Amino acid sequence: MPPLHLIYTNGKWRFDAFESLFTDDCPTTCNDYNRCTEDICSSKTNFECIHNKIICRCNSTIECPSDKSYCLSGYCSEKECIRDLDCPSNKPFCDQNNHCSILKKCQVNSDCRPNLPSCYNNNCAQCSKDLDCPLYTPFCVEGSCSKIKRCKINSDCRPNFPYCQYGYCTEHTAYPLASEYDLSAYPNLFIKEEKFNGILIVGHTASAEDIIGISDIIASLQFASGYSQRINVGSAKLASEVDNINTQNAIIIGNPCVNIFIAELMGSNSVECLGGLEKGKGVITLYKTSDSTYALSIIGYDPEDRRKAAEVLANYKDYDLSGIKIEVTGTLSKPIVNKIK
Repeated sequence: MPPLHLIYTNGKWRFDAFESLFTDDCPTTCNDYNRCTEDICSSKTNFECIHNKIICRCNSTIECPSDKSYCLSGYCSEKECIRDLDCPSNKPFCDQNNHCSILKKCQVNSDCRPNLPSCYNNNCAQCSKDLDCPLYTPFCVEGSCSKIKRCKINSDCRPNFPYCQYGYCTEHTAYPLASEYDLSAYPNLFIKEEKFNGILIVGHTASAEDIIGISDIIASLQFASGYSQRINVGSAKLASEVDNINTQNAIIIGNPCVNIFIAELMGSNSVECLGGLEKGKGVITLYKTSDSTYALSIIGYDPEDRRKAAEVLANYKDYDLSGIKIEVTGTLSKPIVNKIK
């Protein structure tokens, strides 16, 4: 038998020959579940697991380990991005820390990308002036194109929204009151072939009372009497989501301060958006918006007044709705209806 030499390496004693005589062995597995390492164990590693770093490919971030948690150009990386083109559309900019961001610092427009092309207050934005915006959202408001803009006089507005009414740029000066129909035609005026024929609109800064009020009206319309099936009404939209009210019927809740379409219906050059409204009173009015469309407005000084008027409309069968304009006083539990026109 040849001589055996006992050698101390890497904190262990081992023999330099006849390794098969020893009980050292590799663990059952050396897998560290990191696709960016090569896992090795053998006599050459003294039966220890070695994890050599390798370049690892990936198809998505979920495949990458925590120390290289981003899949960048097909490889796991510590960096989320190197350039803007590495970023998704909802976070289009690669910042100085190699993270994708919704904001990017800029000095001039050329620093920005096509989807946010304007340098506004040193950040890339949708716009920096009204002329950067399309016709359907013609106003630049704090870097974003919008159809809603505050104003003081007509010259603050753009040609397709030329009128400053109750402090908002609007498309129309005012709409006439209905003449062919009155409130006794509700809800049938808004139902055609057993379907809701119109749109419901709350203000772009709608209160909880406005949301509840319009929801009660929707529930009431779904079970309107005289129809063989439940009416499909759909959900309400924000004023900022609606292009106009002269191509379809509309039920609109708010006042000129919170709903641009109420300002458009009523029409006034005053910048005082609560002008003419009395606290404690809600008003329901039927307007004619085109040869074939109508708008029903639910207006009030404050949200409680509008909720009260909406309650009357939601329970229209319990009230004598007639005329083109009614006033609602009293309380939410006991509204009082008075015909104005």
